[in-house]
Amino acid sequence: DELANVPTPGGIVERLTASSLEYCLNEIVRCSVCETVPNSVVFQCGKGHLICAGCYEVIMYKQNGRITCAACGETEFSASRNIVAEMAVAEVELACERCGAKMLRSGLRHHFLNDCPKRLVGCRNRRLGCTWAGEPEGLLDHEDNCPIYGRSLEELVAGAQVRRAKRDARQQLINKILVVMQMPTCYGSIVHVPPQKNHVGPYPLGTFEKVATFTVCLYNWELWLKLEECPASEADLGDDPNGAMWLQLRLRPDTVLGSPFVFGCTFVQGKYSEVRFLPNICERCQINPNLNAGPPILFYRHKMIHCRRLLNDCGLITRVFMVTH
Repeated sequence: DELANVPTPGGIVERLTASSLEYCLNEIVRCSVCETVPNSVVFQCGKGHLICAGCYEVIMYKQNGRITCAACGETEFSASRNIVAEMAVAEVELACERCGAKMLRSGLRHHFLNDCPKRLVGCRNRRLGCTWAGEPEGLLDHEDNCPIYGRSLEELVAGAQVRRAKRDARQQLINKILVVMQMPTCYGSIVHVPPQKNHVGPYPLGTFEKVATFTVCLYNWELWLKLEECPASEADLGDDPNGAMWLQLRLRPDTVLGSPFVFGCTFVQGKYSEVRFLPNICERCQINPNLNAGPPILFYRHKMIHCRRLLNDCGLITRVFMVTH
């Protein structure tokens, strides 16, 4: 369900005073790499510094199974889970930032997807082609006047055929991605895009910004990201404001490229990613001394509030698969 494909919302910690347990947990139980409060598994180095599951996955890949603590620099240790930290974070009392309801942090995502009056719900006629999406308080009024009821049988059948064609095209795209990932010339990397909350000013709309660097196929790459407004007709998520997020690969400017480099690539969400990525693939792209950027690739589309939450507060973990031609 695309309506539920959203990052976990934020919670407002009450009694946030310097002497409160909640304050201590908010300041101490943070990942030493991305500085966020973990939502799932928590690892630690030999000296007790914490690493969230997403950053652990990225570091393990980049260092071939070896971990270097970002806080103390300790290496050659076997990271272990910190069950006490996981339980402590899960039991913190907070209020939903959308509706103010109080709960434990462990129940925040379930609340937002199932009980929050500010959650996103769809019309009961969604399978028949209704694209309305909004808060529960507007659902009954909409369903009483849903435009689906005024459509003829021929219009409903035509709409169903269009939706089926879209599903078939999506499945074909997924099949292409699976083929690419199994090619002998396919190489991969895990890239961490940290939360952009420290970005100078609001994250700009409509322009690409560099968010990460990585190495794959012996070349050094930059990952650029663009956030833009998306028309409601494209998002299929009700009225504006809707958002779309794009990724683009660029060779680092200092890279020496002797001959054109031809490749295909796809972006897939990481194991601990907050959201699922849209199926995407660039089947063939050429980088040369006069063109160092690949095509923009759409990877996530939802309400603008969720796009900004994902970008500013959660960050992204993406697996990049690149096949050479």
